[in-house]
Amino acid sequence: MKCVICDVMLSDFEATRKYADSHDFVDMCNHCYSYVKRNIHTIDRDDLLTEQDHGELDIRYDDLDDLFNLES
Repeated sequence: MKCVICDVMLSDFEATRKYADSHDFVDMCNHCYSYVKRNIHTIDRDDLLTEQDHGELDIRYDDLDDLFNLES
């Protein structure tokens, strides 16, 4: 399974993420999901979460603003 946004292979954790309301699969990698995660509710399989997945989930859109200093 690949990310519908950037076409990278999904981890087991990413491939099993579902929308909470419809139970359809989200099919987004953690990087792409990080941009919308505050706007959608999902069901995640935490038992499939790896150290690599956890690190990618910590990236937030606000962090990118700070990184590139877009507000100044």
